[in-house]
Amino acid sequence: MKFCCSNFKGNYYIKNEFAPNIRIVKFTSGFLISQSINNNFGKKRNDLRYFVTIGYDEFKLDLPLMNINYCPYCGTNLYNFYNNAEYANEIEGETFKL
Repeated sequence: MKFCCSNFKGNYYIKNEFAPNIRIVKFTSGFLISQSINNNFGKKRNDLRYFVTIGYDEFKLDLPLMNINYCPYCGTNLYNFYNNAEYANEIEGETFKL
């Protein structure tokens, strides 16, 4: 897989029990997919979201999460760069439930 920068790659691959980490989350429920973030970010998919999280055992939406749209290290637009579901660390219904 290709990454926008080495710092993003490091925070993407760090285990979810450690903090901080970056998680790409794929949602499958219609309600969450329809909650569109401003399309000025060049979104190609509505089902992927990008978060900085603290360590966790199981992903939940009530975790302390910071939604990000750009790489905090190099400024790359995440919606344009990571628009393939193969990047998802967490998938609703598979790795977590609502």
